[in-house]
Amino acid sequence: MIVPLLLATAVAKKRKSLRVKKLIKANIIAKKAICVQKKVAVCVIAKKMKSSTASPIEKFTKARKKAMQLKKAYNTLEKSAKTYKKAKDACSDAKKLKQKLSKLKRVNCN
Repeated sequence: MIVPLLLATAVAKKRKSLRVKKLIKANIIAKKAICVQKKVAVCVIAKKMKSSTASPIEKFTKARKKAMQLKKAYNTLEKSAKTYKKAKDACSDAKKLKQKLSKLKRVNCN
């Protein structure tokens, strides 16, 4: 009875650690994406301003739309980063609880 339980907990631990690794990887990718998006948007806006024969007002509205799109993308990435942090905190809390439980198990009540 005890052996399958231990096996199940070991599998669960491995899955959890993989999930955390994936979250960390996703967070790094998100940060890089923000950087690249900012640079690309600035370059695109600058090129459109130089090459187009549109009036200054049209150029400004195009640039503003692009900036708003970028802001929305950044906000969604920021929200995902916050949820990642919450998940990470929950994981650390779970680890602390597990350590406390293991200490309680060691104490004999004789």
